[in-house]
Amino acid sequence: MTQFALIMTHPPDQCPIANSTVRKLAINMASEMPKLARKFGIHFLAGPLVSNAHKGVAIITAEKVEAINDFLQESGLIQWNSVEVIPSQPMDEALKALDNLKPIY
Repeated sequence: MTQFALIMTHPPDQCPIANSTVRKLAINMASEMPKLARKFGIHFLAGPLVSNAHKGVAIITAEKVEAINDFLQESGLIQWNSVEVIPSQPMDEALKALDNLKPIY
């Protein structure tokens, strides 16, 4: 399984705090997320975590990025968020990979 960081952002007028339509979507989506995650083979390691900066963050694992895209579409998250999907790895794995690279400077 590959690890990914999801960075979700939305404008203030699309925030569940300010927008009653988005609020209803977010409340309904929250109860469906575990089921959708299982459907698409996604496992949440952390989050989703939200902030008052109109951002959300989650660390997940998935077999392929297409499953993440399908999850984001079916959950409706992309209807009110821009979502950046970043392939990532734990720091200790990244440090081990340094042994395979010759410094360029």
